[in-house]
Amino acid sequence: MIDVAVTVAFGLPVLATTLASGAEQDRVLLGLASGLAASLPLLVRRRWPFAVLGVTLAVAIATPVDGPYQLPITVALVIADIRAPGYHGVLAKRLNPRLNDYLEGRF
Repeated sequence: MIDVAVTVAFGLPVLATTLASGAEQDRVLLGLASGLAASLPLLVRRRWPFAVLGVTLAVAIATPVDGPYQLPITVALVIADIRAPGYHGVLAKRLNPRLNDYLEGRF
């Protein structure tokens, strides 16, 4: 449920803007596809954080349609950092299940 809420909250502005930009350029379907391709990967951001970051970056670089791609990129980047084995920041024990392995030098 939280994954859907995050995807909607950060994906809706991207989708709306890419659709509007695509309509201005007579590329409505490309705008829709770009918005969905940048937003929908956020649904699986906790399971595959680095893949989601790669996809959102690739969409932002490759698409000719303008949009606020920094929103899904920022979410993906923050989640990828938090899920990295070496993350030991705020709420690390709750967010990083492999923290003890990292601190004990098993990585």
